[in-house]
Amino acid sequence: FLIENQEKYLGAKLQGPFILYIMPTLGQPGRLDFADIKNPHHIESFKKSLKVLKDYNSRLLTVFRPHPTTDMKILDEILHCINYRNYVISYLHPLLLMKRANFVICPGISSTLLTDSYYRAVPSIEFSNYHKDILKRTNGKGSYDKITDYFVNDDEAKLREVIDKILADGFKLDRDEEKMKELYPELSADEIKAKFHFLKE
Repeated sequence: FLIENQEKYLGAKLQGPFILYIMPTLGQPGRLDFADIKNPHHIESFKKSLKVLKDYNSRLLTVFRPHPTTDMKILDEILHCINYRNYVISYLHPLLLMKRANFVICPGISSTLLTDSYYRAVPSIEFSNYHKDILKRTNGKGSYDKITDYFVNDDEAKLREVIDKILADGFKLDRDEEKMKELYPELSADEIKAKFHFLKE
């Protein structure tokens, strides 16, 4: 239904291309408040990413996709403080938005929506500010390393480098077929029943 009616929902402004910014995960690793935009540690990380994106914002729309728990008042204050322009806030289904996005960026702990962007070969960036102890446990990688194309930890220069690479003419994102089969296996009806047999118990 969504795919069949995508033109009606997206409208003229969201025909693309644009930057899709997934907003839910601004909490601190190891805590339950993953959507806590009030956490000062993650507000600064969010601001850093916006300052980099401003360099591309005059020619490329940014679409912010909030989480239901995102504090929109604080988000608006941050955007106003940075003087961020050329953006829209959309509550459309992320799968629709991904179809037109140049790339997906997510702050803090990666959103599980990055699973969808990886499957659809939409470039994804996790821009985070992990504590050194967290990085030791993840071997310097992001929380969702297998389904995130680029992990940038509190490094504005590297974020800019990654964005330039994605937006460059001729950029192509390759997906390894074996890895895709491993991450997104096509299961038979019997295999699905076997995996979810516990639901009947």
